[in-house]
Amino acid sequence: MANFELDTKDFDLKFDQLNNKELPEAIKNALLQTGALIIDDAINEEPRVPHKTGHLWRSQRIEIESKKGSHSLLVGFNTEYAARLHEAPKAWNWTLEGSGPKYLESKLLKFNKKYISFIVEQLNKELGK
Repeated sequence: MANFELDTKDFDLKFDQLNNKELPEAIKNALLQTGALIIDDAINEEPRVPHKTGHLWRSQRIEIESKKGSHSLLVGFNTEYAARLHEAPKAWNWTLEGSGPKYLESKLLKFNKKYISFIVEQLNKELGK
């Protein structure tokens, strides 16, 4: 019987670097870029985010929340009336053509596969260096 020995020290070091530093950073970057895509869709795809003074559009927020190896993407508009407009009736007197209720939620439902594919593409770019 032949004796075979495999030294995995280099692999272990590189794997730890990838798993503990590069992958979490790549995930955060991919999520932030996806958040920007969601905001862009909310502004440009119907039903669009309402726009009268521009305050609502300027209040956009994209944040990453990280806990114990898990990352969450928080996307939205942060004004005192953003939720009220998001839940407003369709018959509301919208000041911007194409605006309407569920301007954010509808994008998550309509484009969920697009966003997931975008995350995968961004991770491939980041990690394929």
